[in-house]
Amino acid sequence: MTFASDYVSGEEAIMMIAQGGTTAKNGDPCCNAESPSPQCQIQLQHMKGTKYHDVTNQRSRFDDSVARQTVVDDFNVYKSMLINVTDGKETCQEYCPIDKEDKLYPFDPFDPFDTVVDVGPETFEGKAVEHYNWKDVILKVITMQTTDFYADISNTKKAVPIFMTSALTPFGQQPPIGAQNNSWTNFTHGTPPKAKFDIHGVDKCPKSAQCGSQQMQAHRLHNRMHHTFANYHKA
Repeated sequence: MTFASDYVSGEEAIMMIAQGGTTAKNGDPCCNAESPSPQCQIQLQHMKGTKYHDVTNQRSRFDDSVARQTVVDDFNVYKSMLINVTDGKETCQEYCPIDKEDKLYPFDPFDPFDTVVDVGPETFEGKAVEHYNWKDVILKVITMQTTDFYADISNTKKAVPIFMTSALTPFGQQPPIGAQNNSWTNFTHGTPPKAKFDIHGVDKCPKSAQCGSQQMQAHRLHNRMHHTFANYHKA
């Protein structure tokens, strides 16, 4: 089974972490306003848009319809750039540096350190898919995270990701403290259009003051920029 190096796809990612909270009547997690706990923490991150993944030319673009912004990661100049339109041209508004140890990788959902189990063929939302499962385990018995991944492998040379969900269970904690769901739509193999990376003002683009923000850190993890993430995590 081979996934794409270059592709264009609709992508949606939702991550929720709920520690020390309660559950509202509608089922949503929340912190108790009447007797707040310092350990209570509710986090929700949501992004949805179109991903242009160009491993061949080491660059990536995400048009986020939730945040209403476009970010281009260019590993040739080592910049994550926030884009706006100036005088009718897509222009770099500000950037955050990318560590030179990071690069853009082909799509690969599997964790190389965990044993992946092929659960077998299933039907997901009316589509024939293959179901895979793996667990992030420490000390051989403590499950930190469980992941289920579904893909269309009818063409093994051009497999298509459909949906992935992860339950966060640090140190085996039950019930899970959070979950992350990723979905892909209209997944198309092939190098994205060159015009999507015709960005003006790259050389003169100012450095952002928000490079250590939670939003940027989530962006780095989602795009496997682990060295860059570590740089800001240390800071």
